[in-house]
Amino acid sequence: MIITSSLFPFLLAADGIISRFDGLFLLSMFFIYTFYLFPKRQKEVGIFNFLKKFNLELHKKKTSRQSVFLLITSTIILVLASEGLVRTAGFLSQALHIKLFFIGVFLVAAGTSLPELFVSLSAIKNRDQVIFFGDIFGSLVTNANLVVGLSTIINPIQIKLFNAYFVSTAALFITFFLFVVFSYTKRTFDKREAFAMICVYLLFFILETF
Repeated sequence: MIITSSLFPFLLAADGIISRFDGLFLLSMFFIYTFYLFPKRQKEVGIFNFLKKFNLELHKKKTSRQSVFLLITSTIILVLASEGLVRTAGFLSQALHIKLFFIGVFLVAAGTSLPELFVSLSAIKNRDQVIFFGDIFGSLVTNANLVVGLSTIINPIQIKLFNAYFVSTAALFITFFLFVVFSYTKRTFDKREAFAMICVYLLFFILETF
């Protein structure tokens, strides 16, 4: 279900546009996935126990007013940072004469993926496979369904760079295929398989660049 949910935006974009109706569909798929996942993984992930513990610790350290202030301040900073990131990407695209799609795919995407990278490295170091896969798959589904869904409800997205779209879609399908194969063969990822995944990304980078 995770793989299917992550591929929906690419399939819906095949007609050249992701409409508001498509956005509603993606948003509904995100909530369906969420309600499907939580009851079955409650004991394994322990997310509810974690949230309860975190909530109790939060109330011990901060009052309600402080929590509200921090929430509002953090939201404002996040909005301003996002606006600045988009404007900076546009400026770099014009100044360096590089396609805006290239800036978005490699620079912006790399920057927004850093939190997942650090969480994944920490999880691997602590041998916590649940957190590792939960972070990766959760990010995939959230970006593919919640983020794209809400964005297209606000403003439908037209696909203008079909060559770049085709390469991105092909790279995603190949990555998912390799992941499924590696997962069901030895049920583990070794260095050679990790190198294969990196090679797919490098090939994607070369095709998009040249």
